[in-house]
Amino acid sequence: MRLLKWPTIKAYLDTANFSEFIRHPILVNGNPFRSQWTWLSDRDRQNLIVDRVIKLEEIESEWPKLCQDLGISCKLKFENKSASRSVELTPEDRSYIYSLFKIDFDKFGYLP
Repeated sequence: MRLLKWPTIKAYLDTANFSEFIRHPILVNGNPFRSQWTWLSDRDRQNLIVDRVIKLEEIESEWPKLCQDLGISCKLKFENKSASRSVELTPEDRSYIYSLFKIDFDKFGYLP
């Protein structure tokens, strides 16, 4: 099955709950759990290599500014939007996620 080639799908199918999922070796040791900072910074991980970072929670307000700066007219679409679900994080899971993505919390101004 082609979907099983995606690490996140395999990890999801291999685990019984969220806590196991976030600790699955295929995610932790591979690209799926690389910090966003590693994708957006230079080789030394010191400086951004992009002109602008737009956080998902700010996309609606930032989109018109981005389009204006780029000189384009493009409507922001919300296709294939999943239903909202809440996941209860245990203190251990919260701490684990923070340890994995500490650089993102720090560099992008998020609170743990």
